[in-house]
Amino acid sequence: MILVIGWGVLANWWAQPYWPLVVIDTASLLLLIGAAMLIYGHLVATRVVRHRMADQMAAMPHSGIARPLAETGAVAMVATAGALVSTMGILGSLLPGSVAAGKPDWWELIAGILAVVLVAMIGTVLGRWTASLFAAPVIIFVLGTSILTGLGGLAALLHPVLSDPPPVLWDRSSGRHVVYLGALILAVTGLAAVAWGRYRAGVFLALMGVVGSAGVILSSTDGSRLAAKQECMVRETVTYCVYPGYEAWIPLWDDVVSTVISNAPAQVRATLPPIRQRQRWNSLPIDQHQDGIYIGRTWGRHGGESDSRRILAARVAAALTGLPREWEQNTTGEGLTCDARGQARTVLALWLAGHAEPQQLPSVEYERFDHQGRKIGVEYASDMGWIQWGSVELRYAELLTEVPHVEDRIWSNWSKLVSPETTIHQALPLLGVHADLPVSSPEGTPCS
Repeated sequence: MILVIGWGVLANWWAQPYWPLVVIDTASLLLLIGAAMLIYGHLVATRVVRHRMADQMAAMPHSGIARPLAETGAVAMVATAGALVSTMGILGSLLPGSVAAGKPDWWELIAGILAVVLVAMIGTVLGRWTASLFAAPVIIFVLGTSILTGLGGLAALLHPVLSDPPPVLWDRSSGRHVVYLGALILAVTGLAAVAWGRYRAGVFLALMGVVGSAGVILSSTDGSRLAAKQECMVRETVTYCVYPGYEAWIPLWDDVVSTVISNAPAQVRATLPPIRQRQRWNSLPIDQHQDGIYIGRTWGRHGGESDSRRILAARVAAALTGLPREWEQNTTGEGLTCDARGQARTVLALWLAGHAEPQQLPSVEYERFDHQGRKIGVEYASDMGWIQWGSVELRYAELLTEVPHVEDRIWSNWSKLVSPETTIHQALPLLGVHADLPVSSPEGTPCS
């Protein structure tokens, strides 16, 4: 339980909470408690056949159906308590210092707690059939594999929790899923009674549970994935397109965007493409050819917002200065990046972005291989996307902040400065910078 709480708190500490995703992640994390309780339930049920081990539950009834029900119920109560305490610990850690987005689906969280109870009860039933210490780990492996595979169609409805959270939506009722898990718990209770020789009552309960769970599945839809549609809204001159529930983060993004564009000429601000949210960090929206500046489904907090602000500021600045954006670049993996070293607009973009958050050198390295698996080069992804630049460009951007009335110089020479043909040395007299730092030549394909 301590491990689950610690894991959940740490996983969400540096990111603003998006409640639908937090609830599903928490429910999934609770399955670790379920795995531990499966082993515990198995050990409880097999204590009577293990030598030299005290009967820890000697005070419980010894006859009739009361024994299996009490034994299974005790394990279920411990599992429920552990899941509730863990849930409160994880969700409680998200309240201070956060700007929450979306609304939680509490049925999904209840489903996660019921899944813990179900798995724990399976352990007690398993213990009545086999005393092998390998049985519980094998069952955990089988259940874990079936969940992690993320099967679609009707098979997806069998999962105790969602395996692919929003904004990739599932056509599945969370309330019905709670009923489904409750029916499975009833079926396992019946199996526990059968394992103790109470065949009539056990078979009746098991059949009720199986029929109930099957009825829920057959009356549900097929669990198909439905693509969430983005909603767009305008704040002053900037358009933001987000998935449902993320509207609360637009002011956080707008604080960065407005800071960057306020240092560009008015006529340039109006050309800024929409800020579009993507489903995953490495995927584009449904229409990958849409023009836009892409932002992910996470935003930092507790110090993590610095990275989020820096990346968004860099991409907005790159768009203002005409540097290639992701949707314009080759996504085949061949010639993915372009090199903006030596270009005046690179310095200008870093200067603009630095008003919102200090910029850093590109540090994400990717090795490139040919079709035969031979390494043919290394590419770097910067905060601007697949655009390379170096320390000299960053240093010149810092020097610009020391030039008096540099905004007037930049605005009056904007067209010249953002041209791909204008080099840094050609721009220095226009900017009033007198330093003469060595400028590196492009190492890859120059950005056009």
